[in-house]
Parts: sequence; C-alpha cells; structure tokens
Amino acid sequence: MRLISIIVPAYNSESYLEKCVDSLLAQTYTDYELILVDDGSTDSTAQICDAYREKDARVRVIHQKNGGLSDARNAGIREASGDYLAFVDSDDWADPELLSVLWEGIGKGATISACGFYTVRNGKAVAWRNDHDDYRVLPAVEAVRDMLYTKSIDTSAWAKLFHKSCFSRILFPKGHLYEEVATTYRLFLTQEKIALTTRPLYYYVKHAGSIVTSSFSDRHMDMLAYSQEMLDLAKERYPELIPAAKRRIVYACFYLLKTMGNRYAEYPGQTRTIMAQFKSYERGVMKDPEAPRRDKAAILMLRRGVPFFERCWALYSGLTGRHGNS
Repeated sequence: MRLISIIVPAYNSESYLEKCVDSLLAQTYTDYELILVDDGSTDSTAQICDAYREKDARVRVIHQKNGGLSDARNAGIREASGDYLAFVDSDDWADPELLSVLWEGIGKGATISACGFYTVRNGKAVAWRNDHDDYRVLPAVEAVRDMLYTKSIDTSAWAKLFHKSCFSRILFPKGHLYEEVATTYRLFLTQEKIALTTRPLYYYVKHAGSIVTSSFSDRHMDMLAYSQEMLDLAKERYPELIPAAKRRIVYACFYLLKTMGNRYAEYPGQTRTIMAQFKSYERGVMKDPEAPRRDKAAILMLRRGVPFFERCWALYSGLTGRHGNS
C-alpha cells in the first residue's frame, strides 16, 4: 500500500465535523494521514480538530486565516506527505470502503480513480449513479468526455483519488465558486489513465443554505466562464472534446437559470449573457447523439423563453426533489 493524504477543509463545521472525521478514521485502508485544515473558523471547529490530533497520530491539523475552500485545499496539498490525495468536505462523510475501493482502481494501472456517491438531502441518501460496480479504465481524454456529458463521473474533487503529481502545476482557484469545474478536468488531462466505478461510497450533503445552492449572485457566473474555458482548451488541444464541451456550456446555462429561479428579472445583464451562450450552442447539442435526452428537453423549454423554462423547472423540482449537480 502507498500513503494516502486525505484533505478536509473545515470552516465553522462544528455541527458535522465529527461525523465526517469518524467516518475517515474508520477506513479499512489503513495507510493514510488525515489533514484537517481549519480555515479561520469562529466556532469550535479548531478545538475539534486539535482534539482529534491528540487522540490519533494519523491526524494532522493546519490552522490558517479564512481563505475559502480552494485556499484550504491548496494548503492541505502543500503539506501532504502522501503519494495520493483524496478530498473530503467537512459536512460530508465516507463509506468505510471508500479508500480501499479507490485504491483498487489505482491498482488497475490508473493514476486517478473515481467512484460514485450519494446525494443527501433532508437526511435521505440517493445514489447519483450506480450502473457499474466494476472498474473501467479509460484514457484521460475519454474520461473527461464522460465528465463533460455527466455520464458516470462529475466534476467534484471528492470521491476521487489523485496522484500527487497532478497538482505540480494545477491548484484550485482561490476566491471563486465552482472551483472544481475549473480544475478537475484539467487534473485528469495531466494523466494517461483514469479508473471509474459508479459504486457509491461517498455521501455528499446538500444544504439549502450553502453558498452554491442559495440565492443567485454575480459570483455564480464563474460556472459559465469555466465552462467556456473547457471549450477553449478543447479547440486548442482536444478537438474530440468540442461537442462535449459545448454541451457543458449549455448545461451551465440551465444550471444558472435554475439558481436564479423566478428572480431572473433582477439580473438582466447576466440573463442576457446566459441566453447568448445558450443560443450559440443549443442547436449543436440538439444534433449531438451523445447529449442527454434531459438536456434536449430543457433546450425545447428554454427556446420558449426564460419564464416558461423557470416554471417547468420549478414543477420538475417539486415533483422529483432534484435540483441539479455541477
């Protein structure tokens, strides 16, 4: 076995940090260190971190001024001793087999492995995908294509295991939302082979009041900018990814309008930008046989205007409880 560094950024996490840490200390894979990054918390998070360090030699603690999620992850990366890195958010938790199964993927000749996850809302866990427990090992470009079409993998940093060399030139962008949208596909493209299983082993908790799922602000437009960067890189170096990158931009348009909800009239400039991007690429996505059917249904709705799209989405969310993942 090789040493794995688990990096957990924590900011004002006193209500759920213990559940997260306890799940990581119960991993069946034993050769790891747990790095807790207290990101300038103002509650008892720092004390909880220090208490775990006193109890378990595998736990390391970093205390720093508040810099946000990306800054905390980057601090953990800089201090990590492991050959491989895993990221866990402090309000989430892990199945005891998480590291063992991710390491199994590495054993198949990959340098990044990824597994499935549960989305937890109001205490109810629903598997995001669970259609193949066995690992598939894909070339990095093919894995990114899978990601951009949101098939069996998404852009999250968690539920994945990365060789530390991935971060030799790439870190998470500080001060932005959707930092994983900007980063994860680029990390994949630094490597040759990616191992994927949809077996759900990570519990991702969605809070109604989180900065990403709460009211729209101009910061949310980061998602569209990062999606455009995907397309720019595809055009420059990976032409086989161009259709998938265009689909990702259209998806970002849907996501941002969903986040606005019925307040789209309060953001006329952002709405115009979103709709301009949508109109640039929606015809190509409609013709793309790989694009999900749900995207094509959403395109037909949005062609009838933002108010109609918003009403349809509100009805869909109310019936299904689904609100979209990045």
